[in-house]
Amino acid sequence: MTSGAPYGLDSIETIDGSSLVVRPIQPSDSEALDAAFHKLSAESRYRRFLHPVNHLARRDLEYLTCVDHVAHEALIALDPGGEIVAVARFIREDDRSERAEVAITVADSWQRRGVGTQILQRLATRAGESGVEVFTAICLEDNKEMFDLFRELGATTTHRSAGTADIEVEVALPADSPAHVLGAALKAAAADEAQAPPLLTEP
Repeated sequence: MTSGAPYGLDSIETIDGSSLVVRPIQPSDSEALDAAFHKLSAESRYRRFLHPVNHLARRDLEYLTCVDHVAHEALIALDPGGEIVAVARFIREDDRSERAEVAITVADSWQRRGVGTQILQRLATRAGESGVEVFTAICLEDNKEMFDLFRELGATTTHRSAGTADIEVEVALPADSPAHVLGAALKAAAADEAQAPPLLTEP
């Protein structure tokens, strides 16, 4: 597949007035992504990976940063110092699939400031542009924020096992909708505790 051309910079403003730059992830972001991972709390890592993870292997960092922006997309939010404070990504089930697994993580110090909502809106817009119609995720059943968020969006639970639930939700809304691709319904993500799994390669 031909790689999608990275598009221009975007920006978001948090609920407390801070400004962040949003752009597609690049291979050169590997070191910064690793640094961001090590700043996550143990709880945030667990919610992200669904099991304890202490480090990212080099191949995982390569997988997470070397994306084609079509079948695998990832957006990062950068603080004024250039550090990664949030990552949102989707990965299609196959190159032409209309379904994609979604993941989002926000640095602990930037949670509850509206970062997750806004970066996920931008990711969903990218998904719609790429032909993705359904987001899927695996959610810990005790992760109430994420579970309630997807349920509010009309998600269906397709499978439950060992404390997790496989869920899916349609994301393609009309372009002129006030809730364009998850927009208004993502208000619950402002708490930024709603974190889906990370879409990593197997260790």
